[in-house]
Amino acid sequence: EPLQDAKMGTLKDQGVLWLLESLGKDPGAAFCLVSTREELTDPGITNSPHLQQINLDELPLPGAVEMLQARGVLGTSIELERAATKCKCHALTLVLVAEYLHTFGESQANALDKLPWEVSEQDHHSHTVMGWFDTALEGENQPLDRELMRILGLFDRPVPWDALTELKKAEPIPGVTEVLSQTEEEPLFAAFARLKQWGLLDADLSQKE
Repeated sequence: EPLQDAKMGTLKDQGVLWLLESLGKDPGAAFCLVSTREELTDPGITNSPHLQQINLDELPLPGAVEMLQARGVLGTSIELERAATKCKCHALTLVLVAEYLHTFGESQANALDKLPWEVSEQDHHSHTVMGWFDTALEGENQPLDRELMRILGLFDRPVPWDALTELKKAEPIPGVTEVLSQTEEEPLFAAFARLKQWGLLDADLSQKE
């Protein structure tokens, strides 16, 4: 993601851009696989007859089941397929659901049957799953975690470390960063570690002081 413009989809790294443009003109016997969050839009790449772009927002059902299993979700084949189908086989939703089940549902796929689903064609239920986290954290009396989860809702990708630290240093925003601005380092790092585990924070906590 750091190599690509988040809005335009163009590559910011000139070395990678040159490599892909060169392969697009004369790939020879090479095979290059590139994964990106946004669709590649650089004309020097997309105009190549050798380029094939595949959107993986929605996975095939077997692939969605494998993703849940790879992230530790347990259940029968029927239960896992039902869980994947509820997630519309959407990659982000599958990741969030797996982390939710690992943390609050004993990793059992059938735990989803007890949770409310809100129909949404736009976000593939990812907002619904974030709501589950909020409700669970409220039940565990975790005001900092709840506030951080709501801040994360303002972003469309894992949040950069600097963005959260700048919010902490700034004047408190009523209803948004009041708890964050008053939190000491130790509980803050514990909350950050949970967010990183859930795939919602982009940071190497081992290198933070």
